[in-house]
Amino acid sequence: MRGHPLKKGMFIYILRSIKDGKHYIGISNNPEKRLTEYHNRGLVQSTRHRRPFVLIYKEEVEDPSLARKKEIALKRMKGGIQFKQIIDKFTANENEKRVWSNGRMHPSQG
Repeated sequence: MRGHPLKKGMFIYILRSIKDGKHYIGISNNPEKRLTEYHNRGLVQSTRHRRPFVLIYKEEVEDPSLARKKEIALKRMKGGIQFKQIIDKFTANENEKRVWSNGRMHPSQG
C-alpha cells in the first residue's frame, strides 16, 4: 500500500504463493480483500507471476506507524530462521487453508 495513507485498524499480513512457496509481506486495512481483488487477480506487479496466493497470517495493529514498522521488521527477517519459525507456526493447518482464484474458493494445492 505504498503511497496510500495508512488507516486505523491496519493488518500486517503474510501470503504464501501456491505456485512457488515464496512469501509476500504487506499491510492493509482488509487483507482478505487485498488478496482476492489485487494479488490473486494479478493487479500487483511484484506478485503477478507467483499467483495464486493463500493468506497464512494476519495481525491487527491499531497504530498505523507501528504496523509499518512491524512490516519492515518482518521483511528484514524474511529468509532467516526466525521468519521460518513464524511461518511454520501459522501453517501447521495448511491443508485446511483455502485460496480464491477466478472468483471461486478452492482447496489449497500445496
